[in-house]
Formats: sequence, C-alpha cells, structure tokens
Amino acid sequence: MIRNMILVGLLGLFFTGVTAQTADNRKAVRKAERTQRQQERQALDRLYHNEAVQALDKRFFMMQTDRMMLRGGQVALVDPTTNFVSLNGETATVQVGFNAASAGMNGLGGITVQGTASDITMRTDKKGYVFFDMNVVGIGISAAVEITLFPGNNSASVTVLPNFNMNRVTLEGKLIPYDGSAVIEGAPY
Repeated sequence: MIRNMILVGLLGLFFTGVTAQTADNRKAVRKAERTQRQQERQALDRLYHNEAVQALDKRFFMMQTDRMMLRGGQVALVDPTTNFVSLNGETATVQVGFNAASAGMNGLGGITVQGTASDITMRTDKKGYVFFDMNVVGIGISAAVEITLFPGNNSASVTVLPNFNMNRVTLEGKLIPYDGSAVIEGAPY
C-alpha cells in the first residue's frame, strides 16, 4: 500500500515537471515566433522606405493619405484612393476631398488641382528623416508643398501651404512609387 502511494506521488511529480517544461517550451517558442515576425516586419518596412526614397529621388511618387488635419487642429479620416499628392516628372497633383453627399469641384466630393513643380529640393537629416520640398504653380494652385518621409518605413506627412491664403492643410499617409498606386483622380480644376 505504501509502495503504491509512493509510486503515485512520484508519477504525479514527474507529470507536473513535464507539464511545466512543456509550458516553458511553449512560451519560448511563442517568444521566438514573435521575434521572427517583428524582424520580418522591420525588414519589409525598410524595403518600403527604400522604395519611397527612390520614388522621391526619381520624382515619380504618389502619397496616398488617410488622415487630413485642417486649421484649428481638426482631424478627419479620409479615403486614400481619393486623397493624395503626386509628382509625375514635373506634373504635380494635389487632390483632397471628403466623403460628402455633394460631388464637389472634382466630381468626387473635393478638389483636384494640377500644376508644374519647381524649386524641388530633397535632403536627409541625421536621424533619417527625408525632407522633399517643391513649389507647385498651375491654374488652380500656387502653393509650397513640404513632404516629410519618416525613417524606417514609408509613412509620410505632407503640408500644402497656399501662397494666397492661410488654408494650410496637412495630410498623413503612405508614400509609394507612382506606378504602384491605385487612386481615383477627379477632374482637375
């Protein structure tokens, strides 16, 4: 009888140790998988960042925006397929709009303006931020456009500063090569 109790007690200790080892192994495996996913995400972000820098350098990019900040700090979430800033060689396009019931000036609930880009400068600071500035002049636009590409990925911010009024608008989104974009362009003003 005592022998059976000792045997049951030893078996209980053995299975408790096996269960603890299995739980520790599962934790270690999950941690390794999480680290691997994080490294893969960082590598992909670096690839997107390099593509964005090359697109800026070639002057052949599209910045699809999903957030718009207006005067007074108001923030609006917008559709990236209809809100963008692009440069195709020397032709710059700025399109902004809201999901509104009215068609707007461009037929999509906003405004689309095109112009010729000039005074283009590009520089990178010590921390890895890329600054791309240009002046855009056309029939419906005369503005300074300042793009900031954040380090480590293709997230960017663009500020459009009109020359004739104070209706400054800041857009945030992803900067991609022009040919990789899928946007709906409205009728230009």
